[in-house]
Amino acid sequence: MNDELKERLKSIIARICELTDELGHLQDWDDPHELSRPATPEQIAQIERVAGFPLPPDYRAFLELHNGWHEFVGENDILAAEQMTPGAMADSIADTRSIQEENDDPALRGFIINASISGSDIAYIDPATQRPDGTADVVRWDPRAREYHRSPSFMAYLEHHVELLQRRIAKERAKLR
Repeated sequence: MNDELKERLKSIIARICELTDELGHLQDWDDPHELSRPATPEQIAQIERVAGFPLPPDYRAFLELHNGWHEFVGENDILAAEQMTPGAMADSIADTRSIQEENDDPALRGFIINASISGSDIAYIDPATQRPDGTADVVRWDPRAREYHRSPSFMAYLEHHVELLQRRIAKERAKLR
């Protein structure tokens, strides 16, 4: 199952990179979308300790392929293990958490996996939705809109990103006509 997950993830990751490059070409910008090396077993264990619950199998498989993804969406990273420890990213996440706490937002219980230093738009794994197979919802959230998208798994979250990129590319191509 893990090899199957990894192959599926590799395919989706390659598609996201391809679409991001195409969108960058259409909009005349360069987005490096840097994928990190695989996380070590120690780093995965560290992430799991920070999360406080067993990682969903698709997210764990992603980490076994890549310890994070720099600039996955704009300035937002899929966080690497070292970004979850004290530093600028952890400080930014703490700021977002304080907004959630002030508003008694259910997102406060989530494990943040996508964030940026300069913004408060995040994605988190919702442990309250963890199913018997280990999968759990991934939720997009920001302080203004609160929850604005929910995917049933990390894999579905990546697939949704493919759909968003395809729509943006279609709009850019339409402008060229």
